[in-house]
Amino acid sequence: MDAARTVTSAAVVLALAACRRTEHGSPAAAPASTGGLVVANPFGDRPAYFDLGRLSYGQKGEHVFKLRNEDSVPIEVHDLQASCSCATPRISYTDGKGELVRGDPASRDSVIRIPPGVVADLAVTLDTEQVHGLNRDQLATVRLRCNSKATPFLMFEIHVLVERTMRAVPGEIDLGQTPQSAGKSGRSDVSTELAGARARVTGLESVEGPFTATVDETSVRGEPVWVVVATAKPGLPLGPVSGRVVLGTTGEDGSGKGPPFLLIVRAQVSADVVARPPVCLFGAIERAKGASREVELAALVPGERVKVLGTRIESVPEAAARDVRAEAAPVDPADDGRAAVWKVVVRAGSGIADAAFSGTIRIALDHPRVPEIRVPFSGTTH
Repeated sequence: MDAARTVTSAAVVLALAACRRTEHGSPAAAPASTGGLVVANPFGDRPAYFDLGRLSYGQKGEHVFKLRNEDSVPIEVHDLQASCSCATPRISYTDGKGELVRGDPASRDSVIRIPPGVVADLAVTLDTEQVHGLNRDQLATVRLRCNSKATPFLMFEIHVLVERTMRAVPGEIDLGQTPQSAGKSGRSDVSTELAGARARVTGLESVEGPFTATVDETSVRGEPVWVVVATAKPGLPLGPVSGRVVLGTTGEDGSGKGPPFLLIVRAQVSADVVARPPVCLFGAIERAKGASREVELAALVPGERVKVLGTRIESVPEAAARDVRAEAAPVDPADDGRAAVWKVVVRAGSGIADAAFSGTIRIALDHPRVPEIRVPFSGTTH
């Protein structure tokens, strides 16, 4: 079955769920016109359905539903909604001058305006790397909403079965908060999907993104397992980073070259000491009772300890600083009083008179790379 088909459609909502397969052959005759947007290239007895068949993990499949405007006036497509990130819908048509008119899929008001009699192409691209249910039937659906009274909503379905000979546990390497100065490593174990399968990992093909990686073969209960370790490099800019590790594989019979096996790698590069949560929210509190909240300071570099030297409150209104206090205490400190984790208790006293207050808790540290952490706070009184 062709792994890349073209399709035009009017509404595509991508939702993954088990479905029954149907075969498709030559395009069927278009149904009698009922006005609105009509599928001009139906397959079989289900015009709004297409079967991509079996795709290998890593492939991209595409189908195009051709939608003809059979109203006597232009049809405004308000939005195209896909229910998961594995499907990307796009709509376009060629005007009378031979120029391509592309829709704006991000619009929630007017994606595209289709003149009467014009056939538009609704192309839906399926990214198998984003499909969560592997080696079983899946149904992708996309919804189109427009201003035609005859077809205000259209739903289109695409069936696919994404095959993957190998599996990884966990399915991706998420390093979480990663200290900027030291980097961080994470592991995933790759094995065959079925016990006794003959497919093998042949080695590391490439590493994409700001990461390094290694792969080593071992055995668990007589079955081969390939241990993949990915590492975020030190010194990366603060913020989220992502990439992937690409492993070479054999064919299913253990010979030749099979499809590459892909492992997504993610990290959130952070300062070496972080506050959790990064913002202290009091919400609505009773003025007469006050309230307290807890913030944790954590040193992310393994083995590293830090000492809190003091706290200072800056607030709006300024008078609220008199009634907001922050007290820090180490968790399991060393003999010198330094600890990998500190608990900071923030208290809003009963003297805060204003309905709303906010500010910043400034926490001084003896850490050489993070001398201070600032934690915003806010709340209201009643």
